[in-house]
Parts: sequence; structure tokens; C-alpha cells
Amino acid sequence: AYAGFINYFKQPIFASDCTTIQTISEDELNSDFLYRVLKSKQEDFYALQKGMGQPHVYSKDFINFLIPLPPIEVQKQIVSEIEGYQKVIDGCRQVIDAWKPDVEGYLEEELKTYLEAHPEQKEELKEGLCPEPAEGWPMVKLGEVCENIKPGFACGKSEKDYGEVLHLRPMNISSTGELILEDCKYIGMEEFDSSYSIKKGDVLFNNTNSKELVGKTCYISKDLPNTGYSNHLTRIRTSEKLNSYFLSILLQNLFKKGFFLNLCHKWVGQAGINNKVLQEILIPLPPLSVQQRIVDRIEAERKVIDGCRELMKTYEEKIKWVIDKVWEG
Repeated sequence: AYAGFINYFKQPIFASDCTTIQTISEDELNSDFLYRVLKSKQEDFYALQKGMGQPHVYSKDFINFLIPLPPIEVQKQIVSEIEGYQKVIDGCRQVIDAWKPDVEGYLEEELKTYLEAHPEQKEELKEGLCPEPAEGWPMVKLGEVCENIKPGFACGKSEKDYGEVLHLRPMNISSTGELILEDCKYIGMEEFDSSYSIKKGDVLFNNTNSKELVGKTCYISKDLPNTGYSNHLTRIRTSEKLNSYFLSILLQNLFKKGFFLNLCHKWVGQAGINNKVLQEILIPLPPLSVQQRIVDRIEAERKVIDGCRELMKTYEEKIKWVIDKVWEG
């Protein structure tokens, strides 16, 4: 499926099942420049695939591929400009990849602050938050602080351009806990039961998947009319004691720590967590005001991360613009 994929290595590698391209002279054609030019035409190279079972792209099919060849000084200037943009992109990616909401740290900080303001609670709330055994904030079973924990429904047919009802599936939740609405599938209105609808404030939990993906969780931040969810997801609606966004942060944090791996039941071809297990999971329950402060702090961090993502897009567009100008001559 990836025959024709173009990559570039500045260090020696062992090359298998690929075609290497080397310039005759760096004084005439800069390798960094060549890579950027070819990569900008990635889709053209994918279009050269031949074969059914295992497609190939052969060198004879692109040996006469025409590329722009400005003077070497211009090539180097272009490469230098792009490298500057790439450093910004790489820096943003490092920040994004390194970001992990410090839920335990925030809970512990808030606990100390709370005890300073409420010294009478020191006997009940011990300093130092330890998940196992739980010391600090009261621990409650998830089922005790939720109004509704409801697995979704299977449907006969769901397609990208079929029906009026959006049907969310595990692939619509990213591993970082974000809702992905691109390439969604739809079902017909006649198959939709409104008791499986989605609204702002709901939490979606991936109950069935490959074992390492069970437990990824997202918060629904906006109303989604005519939207249901598959039986591989569980919709959680919290009671007035529990901030639903706070809950999604807790569950996603447990997912990142691998907490759900040992709770999974083995089903045919997949792993899963049923409702009974999910309702028994223990979570910390600080006062709502504390929950909200933690949510606000993490949201502030998330805005910075979103800003990094937007900056990456901006500089990717800058690189594209520079390369497009090369092709235009």
C-alpha cells in the first residue's frame, strides 16, 4: 500500500525492498533539495504502483521524471529556508509529544491546599495521594457517581456516505483522547435509537478493541445532533457530584498508564471491559470546585498544545509554498 513512499536518510542504513536515489554531484544537485522536490510529488509516485497483491513502484517508471533544477546557490538557499521552518515544526512536535497532563500532581497539590483551608479534614484526608491503596481524596466506584453508563449498539450497515445519523466508532477516538470526526460512517435514521444519542458533556469510553487501545476516552465538548455510537464504545453520563470533563481526564490518564490492560476480558479476536467492571473502577472524588480547577489548568495547557499544532500547520504551509514556487519556476 505504501509502494512509492519517499523518505530521506542522512545516515547510512540497510535498504531492503526499496530503490535508492543518489545525486551524481552535490555541486549540481543538492540531496536535501532533491528530497523536498520529490516529496512534494508523493501522490504522483503512489500513482505509479503496479501489481495487485503486493504493489511495486519500479525505477524504470520514474527514471524520466522531470524536476526543476535552479542554480546550486538557489537550491542551498531554499534548503536553508525550509530547514528553518522545519526546526519550528520539530520543536512543536517535541512539545506535543512530551505533553502529559499531570493529573496526580494536580490532585496532590489541590489536596495540600484543601487541607490548609480545612484542617479539620486532616484525619479523613491523609496527605500524599497514592492510587493503590488510595490515600488522600475519597475514592468512589465509578458506578456510584454516574447517572448512566450505557454501551452502544451494533448496526447492520454503516458507510461514509450512507444515512443521516453519525455512528461513532473506536477509530473516532484518538489515543490522546480527542474526538476525530474525519472519515466518519453513517447509518440510516430507521436504525437509530435515540436512547443512544450523544450530547455535550458525555464521556465516550472505548470498551472493545485491541488490548492496548481499550480504555481510550474522550470528552464530548459540543452538541452532536443525530449522532449515535457503536457497541465498542460506552457512553458515560455523570451525576452532579462528578465533573464529566474531570472524569474523562482521569480515565484517559489511567489508559495512558496501562491501567486497563489487566482488566480486559479476552473475547473473540479482541479484548474488552464490560459494564460491570467499568462501574467498579475506583476514582478520586475531590469537591467539584477542585475538579473544576484541575480541568481549568489542563485546559490551559491544552490550548498551548493546540497552538503548537496550529503553528506546525502554518510552517508546513510555508514549506509547501516554497516548494510550489520552485515548481512554478
